[in-house]
Parts: sequence; C-alpha cells; structure tokens
Amino acid sequence: MLQLNDDQLTFTFPEIAWRLCSLLEQHLQNTVSKIRLPEDRNQLVFALDEELDKTGELERSPDTSDEKLFAAAKALTVADVEAALRECAYETTNLEDESLAQVGVGFQRTLRIPDDGRTYPLPAGLGRFPLRSVDDFAATAPDSWIKRGGVTMPMYQSEALWIRFSSRYPFAVQIGSGKINAISGEAWTGSLQRDPQNYVVVPRQPWLDGFAVGEGLIRQFVAMPLGDGYSVEEQLTGKADVGGLQLQVYPMSADHYFHQKVAPSFPRFLRKLLPRLFAAHLVEAAHGALYSRRCPPSMGLGAGGRMRQEIYRDPYPFEDWDQTRTTRCFVHLCNSLVWREITGTNPPHPPLTASEYKQAGIPWFDYYRDDIKPLKGSKHLAGVKSVTQLGEEKHTQPLPENTSISPDLIIQYGNTRRPGEIRELLDAP
Repeated sequence: MLQLNDDQLTFTFPEIAWRLCSLLEQHLQNTVSKIRLPEDRNQLVFALDEELDKTGELERSPDTSDEKLFAAAKALTVADVEAALRECAYETTNLEDESLAQVGVGFQRTLRIPDDGRTYPLPAGLGRFPLRSVDDFAATAPDSWIKRGGVTMPMYQSEALWIRFSSRYPFAVQIGSGKINAISGEAWTGSLQRDPQNYVVVPRQPWLDGFAVGEGLIRQFVAMPLGDGYSVEEQLTGKADVGGLQLQVYPMSADHYFHQKVAPSFPRFLRKLLPRLFAAHLVEAAHGALYSRRCPPSMGLGAGGRMRQEIYRDPYPFEDWDQTRTTRCFVHLCNSLVWREITGTNPPHPPLTASEYKQAGIPWFDYYRDDIKPLKGSKHLAGVKSVTQLGEEKHTQPLPENTSISPDLIIQYGNTRRPGEIRELLDAP
C-alpha cells in the first residue's frame, strides 16, 4: 500500500503485521506449554522479591503484606500466565500495529554544495519538497506521467536534494534516477541484487544524498533538465527518455524477522513474568510505568559536488528479503514553471546559496559509524562526470553560485567521530 501524507511517501505492508501476529500466537502457545506453575506457590513470592531486588525497577506497594502476595500466588492459573505472556509480547513488539512494516520516504531541500573538487560534509535539510499525486492532475500532466503514475515534485534547475528514510522494520530500498540505480550504477532491474549490492537497508541507512561513486563518497543529487546531457542517465545510456526518481521497496520476510528479532527477546521463563503476575501489588518505580500496556517537462538528476557519506552493506542473509512483496513509485521532477502549469500553485522559494547558508549559521553534519562496513561504491558511477565538469567541456556554466565554502560547524552523528578528526573549539563559558 502506497500513500502520500504531509509531503511524504509511505510504503506499508499490513500483511507483514498479520503474519507476525500469527507467528507470535504460535510461539506463545508453545512457550506456555513449557512453563509450569510450582506446586508450592510460595516459591513465586520468594522469586518475585529476588527479581525486584535484582532489577530495582519496581517495589512493593506499602500496604502489600506477604499474606496478600501468598494469596495472590495461590490463585494464579495457567490462563493468568498466558495472559501475562501475551501482554508482554505485544507490548514489547507492537506486532498488532499494522503500520509496523512501514517505511516513510521524504525528499529534503538542501544546500547544493560547491562542485569544486573538495569533499564536503552533509548539509542540513531545509524542509520537505512538496509532493502531489499525478492522478490529481490528469488534465494538465503529461500523458507519460499519467501512464507511469506516482507523484510529482518541483525543483529549481541546479537545486539539490537528499532522501530521508524512517522505519522501525527492516526494508531493502532501491533508488534509481532515470532508471539508473544510484547505488550500483547499473540499469534498473526492479529486483534486488547482492553483488554488487543495488539497494540500501533501512533503517540502518538513515538518508541518501547522491550517487555512490566511491567508498564513503557520493556525488550530490542535482536537478538538471533532460536533453542537455547533464543527467547521469544521459551519461550512462546516451538517452534522455526517463528522468525523475524511481523507488522500489521490499520488506524483510515476516518469518525471518520474527525468528531473528522477536523470538530471541520473548520471555521464556516464569521468573520474568512475575512482576506482571503480581502487578496489582506493586508500585511504579522512578523510571516510570514499565508494565502498563502501550498500545519532457521532466527533469533528471546530475552528479553534483562530492560529499562524505557511507552506504552500508546489507548485514542480513540475502534470502531474508521478501521479493514476492514489493511496492514501487515514480517521482516525476519538474521545474518551477511546469509545476505552476500542472498544479496551479506556486513552487517553494528558491534554494539558499552557499554564502546565504554560511551567513545564516546553519550547521553541517557528519554521520559515521565504525561498527558497520560501507560499500566500496559503484565502478559504473565512479567515472561519471559532475555537472561542472560537463559544463567546462561545453564551455557553459550550468551551476550558478559555485563558490567554495568552508563549513564552520560540523555536528557529529553516529557512534563515534571519524579517525584522525579533532573537534573544533566552540565558544564556551
């Protein structure tokens, strides 16, 4: 299921949640059959006290005596154990939420970094691009757009973008531009490929700013008109037939997700359930409630400036991805004039220049993790020429405001700083 809400595409696979609930119930019944209540129920009270002392998360209510706990223990049944186990399982996994297997994809406006041979950190997001369904403009949109479906998005010529992914569930996401895979540099196939990897793994990959041209390096996505030879599509195919952006999403198999992510965290011993079984006689700890239920007019993308960004290797077995379930979407890019003609609305304000970005004091970002291996980059994309390089060959200046800039403030994300980098002195009292 594909939806458009608040200028974000949402790919949802409710059947994944249904399958996970079925697997959970099967696992739950199997677990309950192996848990036995002791004949001497007083043992449960002693075990409860030991568990509370060990975790320190809950404590007894002041008016709860041993006699009350012993009476509660004697009244416990297998049905109570099953209910506590089910509540614990659904609370910690949220499997009953049909939106669990959902990934959001947003397109962020950003600074077009200078295409000057230097390598820059990540510029900030400056708000989402507006998205509109092409089916809402059947009378004004080109026939080729209506045939392909999807959404349309306005970009100024030479404007840059980055793609943000948000998900709680693992997905493999293919990204193409003009039917050229932005990760592998190969022609779009509509199927996952392991070697070379032609997709990113979400949520491990939080964003993508451009074409993978080397290990830890990308060239920024920059909008250029089709037909002038600046798009990566035209460089690699010699044609300007497609343009736009292509997305295809594959969820992890529900069975693999359950056995890898859910089953290992499932309570298997009665001791772990005791705080739930005696919840009425306990008070909340300072950390909060742990046991309450929480339920032609088209544009293409050229290769812009060089930026530091790792694209991470898939950590899962390839067979974990469910290639029988997939959803795809075409994102048609158009300039501001075409957007106004098709939608009857004005596009966003023009993007910031590098000097305006610096003057506004907007920070830069660097996302680095030393616990995940990056891809080496595409051999096909490594030789792609940037928009500026092509402009020099054509004796034109396709990128206005291409003056170099020195990032003043770089905010680090990830699990560590890059090797050899020293954090700059900031003003402090």
